[in-house]
Amino acid sequence: MILETERLYLREMNQSDFEALCKTLQDKDTMYAYEGAFSDDEVFQKNSGKMFPYRCDILQKNITM
Repeated sequence: MILETERLYLREMNQSDFEALCKTLQDKDTMYAYEGAFSDDEVFQKNSGKMFPYRCDILQKNITM
């Protein structure tokens, strides 16, 4: 867990989030600013941190500032 409030539970993403992530990143209307939807492989790369290397320690540092 990264952050928990009465109304929010924020945690680091993991492989069980892949299907939900695909629904967003593969929707052409949602991803218009990225010039289109992503393939399964591109979504997997994002989820494994190769394209969006967000780390919970960076998020925690920003939250406490």
